[in-house]
Amino acid sequence: MSEKTSPRSSKAAALLILHAHSGIHAGTGQELGTVDLPIQRERVTNFPVIRGSSLKGALRQALFDRGMDSNTITTIFGPESNNASDHAGAIVVGDARLVLFPMRSLRGTFAWTTCPLALNRLQRDLKDAGLPGEIPSPPKFTNDQILVANGENELAFETNRAGTSTPGTAQPKPEMVVLEEYGFKVAIQPKYMLEELPSKLAKGLGDVIALDELKKRLAVLKDDLFTNFVSFCTEVVTRVHLDDMTKTVKKGQLWTEELLPAETVLAAVVMCSGSRRLENNPSGVELLRQLKQTLGSVLQIGGKETVGYGLCRVAWVGLDG
Repeated sequence: MSEKTSPRSSKAAALLILHAHSGIHAGTGQELGTVDLPIQRERVTNFPVIRGSSLKGALRQALFDRGMDSNTITTIFGPESNNASDHAGAIVVGDARLVLFPMRSLRGTFAWTTCPLALNRLQRDLKDAGLPGEIPSPPKFTNDQILVANGENELAFETNRAGTSTPGTAQPKPEMVVLEEYGFKVAIQPKYMLEELPSKLAKGLGDVIALDELKKRLAVLKDDLFTNFVSFCTEVVTRVHLDDMTKTVKKGQLWTEELLPAETVLAAVVMCSGSRRLENNPSGVELLRQLKQTLGSVLQIGGKETVGYGLCRVAWVGLDG
């Protein structure tokens, strides 16, 4: 019998980027507070998250739906539970963590908000996956300030001393951004917001968002404010189940569901070893490339698929070919 190469010797890693095109309900399955069906959240930060188990299941189902052969699916993800002791799967899927959170804006429709903590975690994920690239940390600014790309964003507007908007001039000076009902002073950091962060962030997100669009809408908040927004500014939808005959709501059939809003951007580390099956031994790189090619650019994740939830555009960082 020939010697088999260790699966660990052919390990590969990439960053999977998810850009929500519709609301995502990756639920906890239990009521917490006033929402009947809340979404998954990190315990420490309270940031919304899509757990690796949910993401792994969505990837497996997507590959099955797209016609990948069952042997390859078993090699990547492992056998079904009744044969789980045969061998482990080759893939490791991390949690999809929040990078950009959309917020309603008084000007420019919406902003992609982030914070130093979210940016630093993205940098750490890139490093964990062994990928090049640097996400620069923001310069210091105060709680009542916001960082935007001065002169190229669609969010800021000029105000006079009384706090009302001033008619536009040839070169208006942006001074204020209003997200939801909260106003923030613009912190002037042209080099960071025009030259450093947008281009490196766009690359770190696999160009899932065009650079010009990111410059128009990107806004950096302090960690505490960002945490408050992602805790209380998700979508909450009320749904009912109607009686087929009377067309009225069935007793007890009114409930609320929490969603990550459309335009949210998340990132997850995905690692893959070589096959752990005895009868074949493709490398981790080969398996990840097969996954990417079969998956394509769209993934449905989370519950409530039949009402349009969970549609995401997919991009990969660090997986060429």
